[in-house]
Amino acid sequence: MQTLKIKYHTNNDGDLNLIHQYQKQYSNTLKWMYNRCVDGIGDTKRKQLAKTKLNNIPLMECWFISSASKDANAKYIANPQKRIIFGGKKNFIRRCKGLITKEEWQKCKLMPLCSIGESNQKGNRKFKLSEDLSKVIFKPNANTHVELVFNGLGKNYRKTLKQLYLLQESKSTPITYYLDNEYVFISFDEVKIQITNKRRVIENRIMAIDLNPNYIGWSIVDWDENGKYDVVKYGVYSIKDINDKEFALKTIPSNDKRKVYLSNKRNYEVMQISKNLINKALYYGCETFVCEGLTIDSSDKGKGKKFNRLCNNLWCRDKLVNNLKKRCNLFNIIFNKVKPEYSSFVGNILYRKHKLPDMVLASIEIGRRGYEFVRQYIKKDKEIKKNIILPDLIDFVNDYSKSLEEFGIVEKSISLVDLYYLLKKSKIRYRFSLDDWIKESNHIKFLRCFSKRSLILKIN
Repeated sequence: MQTLKIKYHTNNDGDLNLIHQYQKQYSNTLKWMYNRCVDGIGDTKRKQLAKTKLNNIPLMECWFISSASKDANAKYIANPQKRIIFGGKKNFIRRCKGLITKEEWQKCKLMPLCSIGESNQKGNRKFKLSEDLSKVIFKPNANTHVELVFNGLGKNYRKTLKQLYLLQESKSTPITYYLDNEYVFISFDEVKIQITNKRRVIENRIMAIDLNPNYIGWSIVDWDENGKYDVVKYGVYSIKDINDKEFALKTIPSNDKRKVYLSNKRNYEVMQISKNLINKALYYGCETFVCEGLTIDSSDKGKGKKFNRLCNNLWCRDKLVNNLKKRCNLFNIIFNKVKPEYSSFVGNILYRKHKLPDMVLASIEIGRRGYEFVRQYIKKDKEIKKNIILPDLIDFVNDYSKSLEEFGIVEKSISLVDLYYLLKKSKIRYRFSLDDWIKESNHIKFLRCFSKRSLILKIN
């Protein structure tokens, strides 16, 4: 989903007061619905109970009640183990300490009015985007129309809204609106928005990434039949600085300003990495973007508390992948997830002649899997084989033989899986470490990414 946040103004103060009343009654309805979700009451039953149990909500007709039920359910599903404090935990603590007034606390608890989208109602039955893209018409009932006039739009927002208006008029997609006393939020499926600018696409050019808590390796490779390929570009992002700073503050409470700053900085930098990666994919004309389909639950990894915290708490893996997928959808880049099994091992064995760091070699292998999947199952112009996770060694016979010679293994017919367990058992080091790569190449060093204040480093 993509959401546009647009500041607006109304033609008179009476409209703002009306919006405030709708917000107030919707907030009460939403909180009640959320508590019913916690109690395990289903959607239909919640809406039936709301009509008899809730008082002083005359503005909340059926659709707003239905929207509140769906909105509450989404908030509950997002984190069923942790109860939401409407208004924010920080503000709740401040109110308990008497640092903010009752009126300020009530204002914090006020939630945006929500109207869930419907395709057959021109996107939404309560909100409509105007043809000149200058405003949104809010129609809570047949007799009330409020104009939400945009304060200003950038060219990218205007381009997106133009496409959204066409989808609205053709009843092609649901459009969900959120409204508070300052902003209107427009949410929609970004896949439906077609970018009108044509971009250069090079067939079978794959961009792939290998995700780790401290480093992100990426590569752009042109793939061809029978294991032939050409590495176009590669690089590494380092998130280690932020992680090291976080570990240095391990004894500090989570609400300390320094920890809050680092948390916000991490989220911001991850979004910047996503934006930078997609910009590279666009510049080099990549047809497909590939990453690992990781599903790692919070657990004891058996490598100490520091490693557990790094993987379970600090790694913004899902946030990065979801943002990458959204951006790929916006620019019509094929986005694909592949299975991660043996990706680092295979990358270090088959592509070690390039003498690149472990995470880059792994990204090349992930890109190969994406190439095979797209050709076999999406384009369907290649015979389906069981070579996506483990490649046909016939295609890489020379590279594989050289790797076996390097490890002193005489048996040339040994499979990749058998080789994996053999190297693990003998504790032979097969990975190309990032530190060794930098030491061997004296001219290579990490550079500050994005800005002077950035905590992300990169090597291109």
